[in-house]
Amino acid sequence: MTNQFGISGHATDAGALGEFFVIHANTGQMNIWTADGLLAGHITYHLRDPRSHGWPAEYKRGAPLDGLTLGQEHFHHYFCKTSDGKYYIVAGHNHISIVEVRGFERFKRIGGELRITPELRDRTLQWESARVRRQVFARAPVIECTRVDGRMTFDSMMNDRDGLPVGASIDRLADFRMACNDKYLYLCWNVKNAGPLKNGGDDFHRYFKTGAAVDFQIGSDPGADPSRTKPVAGDVRLLITVARGEPAAVLYRPVAPGAPKAQAWQTTTPAGGTTAFDEVVKLDNVRVDTRSGEDGYAVLAAVPLETLGLKTPADDLVLRMDWGVLSTEDGNTTTARAYWANPMAVGTTDEPTEARMAPDLWGHVRFRPAAARLAPGAVEPGKRKEDLEDLLNGAPGMDEE
Repeated sequence: MTNQFGISGHATDAGALGEFFVIHANTGQMNIWTADGLLAGHITYHLRDPRSHGWPAEYKRGAPLDGLTLGQEHFHHYFCKTSDGKYYIVAGHNHISIVEVRGFERFKRIGGELRITPELRDRTLQWESARVRRQVFARAPVIECTRVDGRMTFDSMMNDRDGLPVGASIDRLADFRMACNDKYLYLCWNVKNAGPLKNGGDDFHRYFKTGAAVDFQIGSDPGADPSRTKPVAGDVRLLITVARGEPAAVLYRPVAPGAPKAQAWQTTTPAGGTTAFDEVVKLDNVRVDTRSGEDGYAVLAAVPLETLGLKTPADDLVLRMDWGVLSTEDGNTTTARAYWANPMAVGTTDEPTEARMAPDLWGHVRFRPAAARLAPGAVEPGKRKEDLEDLLNGAPGMDEE
């Protein structure tokens, strides 16, 4: 269902369909909706539907027009039921044709039980993840992290100084930049229109449910399979917020051999299954600075590389990563999620789903020396664009694509 923009008509059928209305779409469809909100069918098809065809060059009265699409930008649409109980549409690009619509009496309402099993849920999630994985691979989201000397500040991170590359953005919501030196990874979010950076939670494990936060996820092991669909050792999530008035940083490690059992945490629901972490800890070695304005806030975090399992990154090292923003309205409940690379990370009604990490749906970060800064969209001299793409390839299904 795309680009629906106008009601073509309304009627009541004596059969099982009952009261219904027809909505016209900008892509050739006329769709039948019941008064109780169910899509009953299509009078005409989407122009990209493989079953569809356009108007025949010539046709006589009584010619069948099954499978018709009205085509792109067909604006003069009409549907009605006449006094003799028949149904018609009025349509045509360079003509005005009156077309009878038959078959409404064949609609039947069905009833019964639909069982959603854990197996069906898992198969559905696998199917959806595979579809989104191809989309992420096609977009190839990449951000650069530049080596710098000394300590970074808000001004140096946000005002394009010190040779920092242009960062990444979530449209109309947030901008993000990265930098690093020999000891720290610097992360900077500039967020607008997402509510206050406020979190009323009293359980740090669940800050992602109890208000606003900014999120950073990375696979710190260069040897990890870039096509992995589940977290492995080295995959970490860093959640930063202001909880009860104090900056807080929480580190999640799904796979952490040797971590104390007391630091393990998991959450389970019937819909989302179980998401487990070997280690969830509140950090005291992350420097967090925040700024607030009328329409948003900014966060700057200095994170020790070793805390994330990172060694001083080598030039041109590529790792999988993602970042995001969790929004709130009242400071007590997370009301929206948005991520740079992973478009599936949007729900706020299931705790295991919101806690879960999906490295196969992350983008990439490329570590660069400050002197090697490139303009947005440029390719390093002497390196073909295809070579860079080969370096970043790793999503499952890339060979088929």
